[in-house]
Amino acid sequence: MQQCTVDENCENEASSTFTWAWGEQGACCDAHRALLESKAQQLNRSISFEAVAATRRDYKRPTLQQLDPELGKLRMENASLREELQRQQATIANLEIRNAELQGEVDKRRLPGAEVESVIEGRPPPVERAPIEPPNKRR
Repeated sequence: MQQCTVDENCENEASSTFTWAWGEQGACCDAHRALLESKAQQLNRSISFEAVAATRRDYKRPTLQQLDPELGKLRMENASLREELQRQQATIANLEIRNAELQGEVDKRRLPGAEVESVIEGRPPPVERAPIEPPNKRR
């Protein structure tokens, strides 16, 4: 149990905890509670009291004694899906690199003056022709 903190010489057990309006806290016995209430009136300040038995204890998390088999199954499935996701992301990264390489090759072949290689061996490269403009028709 808590001891009264109002007077150092008091050896009584605290029956209440108190909190002044400015935040100071402590514990008091019944005799000192009356003294504190009197001081609060004289100072024209508020003080609140709470029974010691009603004070809050530290929160203790509930512990699992046994895991539900379905939860274990879901965790394993989650781990498996994460591994699959990592594999797929690695594949995507490799394909993006390859795509960039191929795009660079395409861009290089499209440059004016760049040598055009035939896709089919033995055939000459296709000839680019100027677009034909329609004749001007005047009426």
